[in-house]
Amino acid sequence: MTPNREKRKKEARILFVKKGWGVDEIAAHLRVQPSTVNRWRREDKNQKIDWNTQKAAVSLGGRDEHLAEVLNDYLNIHRQIMAELRERQDIDTIAKARVLASLADTFNRTTKAAVKVSPSLDHVALSHELLSKLSQYILSHHKNHAQDFAEILELFGIWLAEEDTA
Repeated sequence: MTPNREKRKKEARILFVKKGWGVDEIAAHLRVQPSTVNRWRREDKNQKIDWNTQKAAVSLGGRDEHLAEVLNDYLNIHRQIMAELRERQDIDTIAKARVLASLADTFNRTTKAAVKVSPSLDHVALSHELLSKLSQYILSHHKNHAQDFAEILELFGIWLAEEDTA
């Protein structure tokens, strides 16, 4: 392959993978036929260089940061609800237990959805699933300890956050 052809093929791959350009756009930019760009893609794929796989990997790059922001927002709301549950004296224990169960379920669903976006969070999801099941067990078998459990869980979360920053 001539150096110029290799250079144009590499530019085509960069435009496709990193810039998200389509085959027709790349062909027009490089002044080649779309079939040429497709041939380059096939050649690279035969060499185990899949442009589509590389493009997908690049597009996932910013997801973890966005996911962290979304989860942080959710956790802030979760904390606000927990604080309000502790403060409100007009809600009976059974109603508080139902809210806790609902929060645990929502938390579990949120972490499962997050794992689908970022599989590296799988160990976190497992921990949260375990805590969710423990919460459900307490609500089913030890309702009189539900409020204490919620307070301990929140204090544990604060302690963990402090440990992470230390």
